[in-house]
Amino acid sequence: MLLAVIAALAVYLAIGAASCFLGPAARWLRRALRQFVRDESPSVYWLEESVDEGGSQTSDKNSAPLPWRKWFFTALLTAIILIAWPLLLVATFRSENAHSSGKADWEPPTEPSRRAAAYIARAAEEPTKRMSIEEFRSIGDGLSASDAYHIREAMEKQGHQVLLATMGDGQLIPVTFAVARNLGQLITLTPDGEGGWEFETSPESWDNLGGCSGRAHIEDGVVVSVFITNMN
Repeated sequence: MLLAVIAALAVYLAIGAASCFLGPAARWLRRALRQFVRDESPSVYWLEESVDEGGSQTSDKNSAPLPWRKWFFTALLTAIILIAWPLLLVATFRSENAHSSGKADWEPPTEPSRRAAAYIARAAEEPTKRMSIEEFRSIGDGLSASDAYHIREAMEKQGHQVLLATMGDGQLIPVTFAVARNLGQLITLTPDGEGGWEFETSPESWDNLGGCSGRAHIEDGVVVSVFITNMN
């Protein structure tokens, strides 16, 4: 990306420099040629001079811009281009560094910390259990977000589940950690009449603009996945 920006700015600088110097140089060469023709062949030069309605010839001396003004603006434009080009390069480089560092901050470390590793080892020694949503939310309390992520991932592989679903009879049904992360609240399951299941969150969640509903997939009495079709 940085190389592409440098190449584009280099082309921009070349075009700007050419515009600054080629134009004035071409006008100067034209005036020099006309002066040469005027000096060498005055009988031919008058054919190139434009004549106004009054019959008077236009004066090249009066129509040409003042030399000092021409070179002043040329030098000013060149200076602006030469100064703006490095500034744009520095700004682009700093922006890419900030983007890279920001992306690195969002990506969790590939390995858990020592405290998180000890937490995972203790959880592995205990039998798998079906925890409440409050216990699930408290996993990794006091640790960083990346450590909590690694702990939940390890506990999910160990087979821990969350009691987060019900069929309306008050009995809680376990869901996987992935479903618990996705929903984060209690759901009610109902059969769809085609052998599948539908779910919906509580009426209070809809009143609080946090409700959702959709389809659920159950295997061996555990909700293993959900597909949200409606939410507010």
